[in-house]
Formats: sequence, structure tokens, C-alpha cells
Amino acid sequence: MASILKAVCVFLFAALVIAPPAAVTAIQCGDVITKLAPCLNFVMAGGPITPQCCAGVNGLNRAAGTTPDRRIVCGCLKTLAGRYNDAAIGNAARLPGSCGVRLPYPIRRDVDCGKV
Repeated sequence: MASILKAVCVFLFAALVIAPPAAVTAIQCGDVITKLAPCLNFVMAGGPITPQCCAGVNGLNRAAGTTPDRRIVCGCLKTLAGRYNDAAIGNAARLPGSCGVRLPYPIRRDVDCGKV
């Protein structure tokens, strides 16, 4: 009986060690807004882009490491673009390149995030 219990314990321990990690929570629009909050002055008025803004842009790009995450971020940016005027959208569209980030989609109101 003790050897069976020992074998079960070894099996359970091995299952825990080998099991894949729990799924990471997907990015949400609130995360996008938080990361890009330091960019709001630039988006609204132009001017210099702060290091904090670029840190947010880069952090968001790193966080969106999967296609589903990139689609979520794209959709959030598309929704946000619908709330701003053309000048602000133009400023927002310049952010990734100015911060050294290549996005697989443009920041526009009419972007098809399903193609990301």
C-alpha cells in the first residue's frame, strides 16, 4: 500500500512539473490606454515625444506577443481613433516609428484588425 501511495505522489508531482503554464490573461483595452497615457499630450497637440511615451509604446508592443493580442490592441487603437480628429490620429500614427516600433497594422479608423 505504501508503494502505491508513493507511486501516486511521484505521478502527481511529475504531472505538476510537466504541465503547461496557465494561460496568461489577454490584453485589454484598459491596458492599452494605461500604456499609452504618457503619449496623450503628443497625440493631442504634437510636440516632443517623451521617453515615458516611447516606453509605453515599446511595452505595449512587447506585451502583444501573439496574434490574438495584436488583434485586441489593434481593435482598441481603432476604437480610440474613432474618438479623435484627423490631426490627433496622424500624431498617433507617427508614434510607433518615432519610438522604434514596427506595427503589423496602421493606426487608422478603417484598419481591418482581422488581417493582423
